[in-house]
Amino acid sequence: MVMATTPTDATSAQLDELVRRLQEQNAELRYSQRAAEDASDRFEALFGSVPLPLMVVDEHDLVLQANPVAHRRFQPSEADRPLHFLTPFVTATQQERVRLALATARRDGHAVVSEVVFEIGEGQQLHTLRGDVHLRRIDNLVRPVVEAEALPEAAQFICAVVDQGPLLAERQALRERNVQLHASQARLASVINRALDAIVCVDDGGAITVFNPAACALFGCDATGALGQSLAQFMPDAPALLASARAQGQTQRTQQSGRTTTGQLLQLEAGASFERTDSADAAAQSITTVFIRDVTAQVAAQAERDALEQRLRDAQKMQAVGTMAGGIAHDFNNLLAAILGNLDLVQAELAERTAALDDIAGRIADPLAEAGKAGRRARELVRQILTFSRNEAPRRTWVDVGQLARDTDALLRVTLPQGVQLQLDQPHADLPADLPAIWADATQLQQAMLNLCHNAVQAVAPQALQGHSAAVQLRLGIQTADEATRQRLGLRPHGSNAAAQHGVDCLVITVNDNGPGMDAATVSRIFEPFFTTKPVGQGTGLGLSVVHGVAQAHHGAVDVASAPGRGSQFMLWLPLLSKSELTPLENRAQTADLPQTQTLPAASVAASATAPGPSAWVWVVDDDAALARLLTRVLSRAGLQVRSFTDAHTALAALAEPAAACDLLLTDFNMPLLSGVQVLQAARALRPGLRMALASGYVTPQIEREALAAGARALLHKPDDVADMLATVQALLAAP
Repeated sequence: MVMATTPTDATSAQLDELVRRLQEQNAELRYSQRAAEDASDRFEALFGSVPLPLMVVDEHDLVLQANPVAHRRFQPSEADRPLHFLTPFVTATQQERVRLALATARRDGHAVVSEVVFEIGEGQQLHTLRGDVHLRRIDNLVRPVVEAEALPEAAQFICAVVDQGPLLAERQALRERNVQLHASQARLASVINRALDAIVCVDDGGAITVFNPAACALFGCDATGALGQSLAQFMPDAPALLASARAQGQTQRTQQSGRTTTGQLLQLEAGASFERTDSADAAAQSITTVFIRDVTAQVAAQAERDALEQRLRDAQKMQAVGTMAGGIAHDFNNLLAAILGNLDLVQAELAERTAALDDIAGRIADPLAEAGKAGRRARELVRQILTFSRNEAPRRTWVDVGQLARDTDALLRVTLPQGVQLQLDQPHADLPADLPAIWADATQLQQAMLNLCHNAVQAVAPQALQGHSAAVQLRLGIQTADEATRQRLGLRPHGSNAAAQHGVDCLVITVNDNGPGMDAATVSRIFEPFFTTKPVGQGTGLGLSVVHGVAQAHHGAVDVASAPGRGSQFMLWLPLLSKSELTPLENRAQTADLPQTQTLPAASVAASATAPGPSAWVWVVDDDAALARLLTRVLSRAGLQVRSFTDAHTALAALAEPAAACDLLLTDFNMPLLSGVQVLQAARALRPGLRMALASGYVTPQIEREALAAGARALLHKPDDVADMLATVQALLAAP
């Protein structure tokens, strides 16, 4: 059965539907409310956590809301102005800018005012805040309705103040750095452009990136034509230099060859520095800077100086030979006198003994032996002169310096002025057997020794003439030059010495004298060519310059120590090779003693008289034993009684004996310790009426005057003919 629907039932169903909808709407409202509350919470959290001053302002400048940072920055304390309006905090000159920005934000939705200055606090607490003001309009605001009429619309804005103080300081610092960078770049460009040396920068590909004006002038090419080109077109050896710089970071200056764009050859001194950059540009990862100096003129000048130095050495060599010429001539006179005199004796013996030829051999044996000995000594002198003076390129060999010193000593003694004593500390065979050899030019080294000794002899000669001590010492030794000495002298070790860590072993040739010494000003100039302290015409000023050149050529140095009144000391330092590179010198040659006389001219006396009686005594004083023996034989053969001496002091001591018979004193002029003139003076003091004669190979007018003033009645020229000499002696004995 079907029940009919009543009106009450329909109403109840409608109510249920309305309730359901109402419940759904309430649920939606509660959800929307919770979402709105959550969004508000999130906004408040975000608004409050922003680390910038953040405010909500309306178009009338009213601050509706501000975050904590804004309150701290604009109202640091309760006594400060409250943050109700924004414009009052802005300086008066900039308030209009803020108002215009609010109007712009209302119209466009956003605006920015840069570098706005806010004044915060009052009095002494007043300080400023400089920042950019960012405004953004807040849209879709829900506004209440009053009596169905809308309220006038008032726009609201989010206002953020970005403190530009640190940023402005950073901007200012950046500007200053840019200014400094530009100034530095300008200075660098100025230095490069004004540099006297050529400066060329090369990239990894070897292309030129910088070519300064000095490089343009050097190579005859403008910068436009050089940029991008290879440096090798100007310096053929540039690739090796660049590779070395990349491997080592930088290179020392080395000699390089170069050429200009016109093909002219150059001598260059170049060094390179390599630097890797941090640029991201692959083409600019590194740069090599090459510093180039034109030394063409210096190289030519050095070659000219070397040639001049060689000429100076040659000139000094000739000067030394000229200085020795007098002594060698005298020595040759002695030798020739001995040779000729002994040969005369042989001829005389042969003439008188023709009837007894079997006895001739015994009688001529001694004269022939003396003649042979004198001839051999003459040959040795000739060999030394030729070795010393021949003009040829330097030859370096293993030099026995001890033997060289003995040879030098022998050569010097023939030119020693009277009264000067020369001492070789290691005479003859007493030199150490393991004295290292020197890789040197023997002629140059001997010339250096001669020059040093010759200067020392000249320094002490004046005091010798005054009767004071005059001594020159030549000494050899091994010393180690420590780092300080090596740096001071500029020693250039070679061989294994080049790697020495604790010093450089050197052979040191020292020449000392007790002369007047030199002051500091003189010492500073003594190695200058043509500088001399001697009177005009008595020195060339080349001696010590040659010594310095010889030292430099042998990687050595010359040191000098001198002071007024304290003499002088010259030390020639010659670096040695290491012990492992040396072998002891064997079979050292012994040097024959050379005659110790000096060459002097002579005059002769021509006189004739009756022969003296057989009881006449002739005393002969000559340091050359061969000549003394010859004169003894000649005079004895003439029937005279002869007493010969090779030492002047011994002769004077014998003459002081009252019982000693002496009718004629015949003395050589140039002898060690005492000269012939001094012997004459002493003899006249002992025996005022004694007949006396002076013999020499060469006597100057001054010596002649001194000899005659000392009592000499004749000057015998050596080598005189034996008969002439005998005739002069007989004439002197016969004279009253």
